[in-house]
Amino acid sequence: MPANVAPADLAGNAQGLDAAYLRYPKKLVRSVPKPPGEGESISALTETFTTPALAMDRNRYWKELNERLGSELKMNIVVDSGADA
Repeated sequence: MPANVAPADLAGNAQGLDAAYLRYPKKLVRSVPKPPGEGESISALTETFTTPALAMDRNRYWKELNERLGSELKMNIVVDSGADA
């Protein structure tokens, strides 16, 4: 079932071409009626090859993400220096 999203500037097709936007949509579409987390915490492990994100207590984006999820996203971010062992 196709997602109910804001109309794209360039249409996709059934052969797999994704729709594209030339600018941020003026009319946004809410994908879910309420936050999906419902108070549960979510844990994730990720690896980064760049500077890791600020800790959650100092990161406005992460705090907003938690608000929208309706739960606390606990990220364990591992930094890979790229050096061979």
